[in-house]
Amino acid sequence: MAATASGATAGAGGGAYQQHMAEAIKRFTRSIELCDDYLRGYYGLKLVSGFMKGVGSGVLTAAKVTTRLLKDPATKSTKQTDEDEFTLPDVRTIERLNELATAKLAEIVRRNTAKEEGWRGYDEREVAAAQELLSQDVAASGIER
Repeated sequence: MAATASGATAGAGGGAYQQHMAEAIKRFTRSIELCDDYLRGYYGLKLVSGFMKGVGSGVLTAAKVTTRLLKDPATKSTKQTDEDEFTLPDVRTIERLNELATAKLAEIVRRNTAKEEGWRGYDEREVAAAQELLSQDVAASGIER
């Protein structure tokens, strides 16, 4: 599954863009804190943690963007200026969140596909989308499963 960045450019509105990404990370992590097996929460966290850079390139995969994010020192967190604002975590934290989301999505897909007890309640289209996201991640990194 690819994400499209329409109307956004790499240099314009960087502060607002980073604020939106920080807010997305905050909301997705909160959703999985409330429900440990929330597929949409992990899917969103995987996308946003991989989507932080490369907005100007049009269509992006999570793996491609994660690599860019981890190599870009400009995404270091900054001081919070407002109690309601949430700043981007440091690169190491984003990397760990991406790894967590990848592992949990893989577990959900594997257990749902195997029709394990307690893992059957997911929408099949959402499981397929998660599997596709994980497949793109593997293909982009050149690692075989």
